[in-house]
Amino acid sequence: MSFVHHLTLGYLEPAAIARASAEVLRELSPEVRALVQRRTEKDSREHEIYRFLIGGQTGTLTPTLVRLPWFSPGVNAESVGLAIELVSLGCIAADVAHARVVTLPELLASLQA
Repeated sequence: MSFVHHLTLGYLEPAAIARASAEVLRELSPEVRALVQRRTEKDSREHEIYRFLIGGQTGTLTPTLVRLPWFSPGVNAESVGLAIELVSLGCIAADVAHARVVTLPELLASLQA
């Protein structure tokens, strides 16, 4: 049995991440939302939640967060590539379940694993 380990991205409060919480400072920019929608294959849309496929797994986009499949059990390289682009646009990447910010060097290193 395997599980999916997720990355959460957005304009997040780093201090809240340390408490395993994704506290949002503001909504995602139109540029971030457009990038996610361009780079992914739409699966469904319910109200404000856009579900998509990336690397064969499901991710979500809301007005405030992007949630990407990261490991399951191998690295989802498409997710990491998108996460790198989102970080370059000012988003913070977080492993909320493990209460830590994920840095750009960590994202790049995960592609080498």
